Amino acid sequence: MHFKNILLLTFVFILAGCNFGGDGALTLSSVEDQTTNKATAKTVTLSTTFGSGPLSYSAISDDADVVISVSGSTLTLTPSASWDGSATIIAKASFNGVNSNLQSFTLTVNPLSSFELLDPTFAAGNLFGHSMTVLTNGNIVVVSP
Repeated sequence: MHFKNILLLTFVFILAGCNFGGDGALTLSSVEDQTTNKATAKTVTLSTTFGSGPLSYSAISDDADVVISVSGSTLTLTPSASWDGSATIIAKASFNGVNSNLQSFTLTVNPLSSFELLDPTFAAGNLFGHSMTVLTNGNIVVVSP
């Protein structure tokens, strides 16, 4: 192998491990922990220190009950309708195959309150046409249509 080829291969190898950007690094900014309610999607906008160029973003969840879609630099985190709890989300940015640092944050999905579960006018609607009343003593009265 010629000396020129060795230098070229060394240069490519060094570049493969580098990050690029305005300050010399493709760095994904930290992301605050996020909270949403059960069955409610949450959007998160990612940002980097990258100078210019087309970036791509990606993210994964440690829980299959959180589906992540990406549009530009915006993540949409959609929890399964029947799930509440916490999931760790890990995001990164990429430019021409060079990855940024990884940023992790927690998505907490709050359960519905007792009132929301009992109130037939809640967003899920009253599919059976029943009338429901919660009495001051805590008893529940359900009347069929």
